[in-house]
Amino acid sequence: MGGKPPGAILTDQDKAMKSTIAEVFPNSRHRFCLWHILMKLPQKLGQVIKENEDFMEIFDKCIYNSWTCEEFEKRWWDMIERFELQDNEWLASLFEDHAYWIPTYMRDTFFAGMSTTQRSKSINSFFDKYVNKKTTLKEFVRQYCVALQDRQEQEAHADFRTWYTLPPFKSPSPFERKIHALAVFHSLGIFDIPSHYILERWTKHVKTIYDSTTKQTRKEVQYRKQRFDELFQEATKLSKEGSMSSESFEIAYLGLKETLKKCAVVNQSLKSSKEPQCRHDGDGNVNCNTHQITVLDPQVSKTKKSS
Repeated sequence: MGGKPPGAILTDQDKAMKSTIAEVFPNSRHRFCLWHILMKLPQKLGQVIKENEDFMEIFDKCIYNSWTCEEFEKRWWDMIERFELQDNEWLASLFEDHAYWIPTYMRDTFFAGMSTTQRSKSINSFFDKYVNKKTTLKEFVRQYCVALQDRQEQEAHADFRTWYTLPPFKSPSPFERKIHALAVFHSLGIFDIPSHYILERWTKHVKTIYDSTTKQTRKEVQYRKQRFDELFQEATKLSKEGSMSSESFEIAYLGLKETLKKCAVVNQSLKSSKEPQCRHDGDGNVNCNTHQITVLDPQVSKTKKSS
């Protein structure tokens, strides 16, 4: 291993192996196979399990749902007291070595998601299909090559399925088919879909939007959206270039601040020019010069009284 001790070791529950690993690899994290421990439950606590239907549920919560060491110890001793297991030697030995198999105590060490020795066991079962205790040395070498060839073919098939097939989706939602795009948004720090990407005809308020009276016509809204899209694309390019160095960032930042001020001034002046200029005529009517045609009420005239 390049002269370095292993960072983590996963073995069966064995006292001799425990002491040997602690002596040879003092800096390695040793862990017992959780599967082998749980497999002994029917043998060691069969009567308790039979007489108490809720024992396994409480035991599993103690093992898997304890997020802190204090929480585990409290649940453990509550379980021991509830089912009167103070004299059980096997449980006492398990608690003595609890730091070697309880998941809560292993969170500071990377085990690649493994809590059992099943991976090594699967390799053993794999070679059991090719060799046995009566296999000669010559036959072993030949069968070993056959086993490796089969393994390589399995990996080739797995690679093919990875590249040229799609896993079945768990839901019919069209968003799930584009989940990779949402993952890109997350990596860029975008947690909300920009509003300009959501077409108004997709929303449930589409009727309200187009029925409401607004100062902008639909064509004006469309033109504004086009301008927004073009500016957004250029701003993205500017962000990439401006972030390459501190000098380019300073230029881009100051330029944006100055451009933003100019745009605000222009928009404010346009807004002021569009405000109606009103004047009073001699008849008491108010006339406003706007960009829209305003229909005024007709002047009231006195009619002749009927005789």
